[in-house]
Amino acid sequence: MRMCVFPMADGSARQGFRFVPLRLGTADPSDLQSDARKAIFCVQRDFLRGDMIMKKMLAIAFAVALAALSGCAGSFYRGMDADGAFVSTAAPQVRVIPAEGFTTVLAGRTTCMVKEEDAFMATVPAQVWYGLSAREGSQLATLLADCGADWKWSISSHGSEYENYRLLREMHGVASGDPDFMIFVRPAAMDPFRGLAEGTDWDQDSLVAQYTWLNAASNGKLIVEYREPAPAPAEELLYTPEVVSEFGERAASAFSRARCEAVPAAGQRIGGIPSDATLGPVLGALEQPPTITVY
Repeated sequence: MRMCVFPMADGSARQGFRFVPLRLGTADPSDLQSDARKAIFCVQRDFLRGDMIMKKMLAIAFAVALAALSGCAGSFYRGMDADGAFVSTAAPQVRVIPAEGFTTVLAGRTTCMVKEEDAFMATVPAQVWYGLSAREGSQLATLLADCGADWKWSISSHGSEYENYRLLREMHGVASGDPDFMIFVRPAAMDPFRGLAEGTDWDQDSLVAQYTWLNAASNGKLIVEYREPAPAPAEELLYTPEVVSEFGERAASAFSRARCEAVPAAGQRIGGIPSDATLGPVLGALEQPPTITVY
């Protein structure tokens, strides 16, 4: 094998190797050894250059990841803040602010086993941050549930709590940022916050106005509920639409939403933890995202 220069069609020259048959008395063994050493040197040089480039790329990637973690470590917060608002600094970036007169009576975080849609006895863990504010005759509950990247919240009613109730009002969001909204009566036995803290010990059914938002990936769900003691069973409220309308107006004025622009002062954990049996149905059901197969 000999190092040679090959002329190209465009007038340029290209360097490469040429195999030369060894004939007794014509080939110089020293030339063959020299060509072999040159070939080995070129291979080693290219390998070392590639290795150095790879190390530089890994170092840059590590630096970027470290900077991202350093910047986000102190900026991620979910839950009630010191001012009584429910705050999420990421996915979604929102602040739910109770109206005047509400006081925080319950706040915390839990892992809830949520029903998998169309699966018998199957449950999936979801991280839930919750807060409950109360004033005379009414409550405002806020929940943020995160199921991770491998699941998404189902938009169908199958597996949700209200599937078993008579809905008094229902409206689904159309534009981006619009919530799903419904009014229904929740039995006292299915109230996830009942008896967990002072001001939550209602012994009667609740009239609930529920607002629900999903993030873009559908793996984060924000629920805001305005609740009052039910003045009558749902079957009777169906025939008193003016009562339901007035309740809906009070619910709309019970809170406001704003974009969270800064990390708040953290609030304290207050009260007990809701059970999966009552909290899970409020959250709804989970399903796996569709799998895209490329052939």
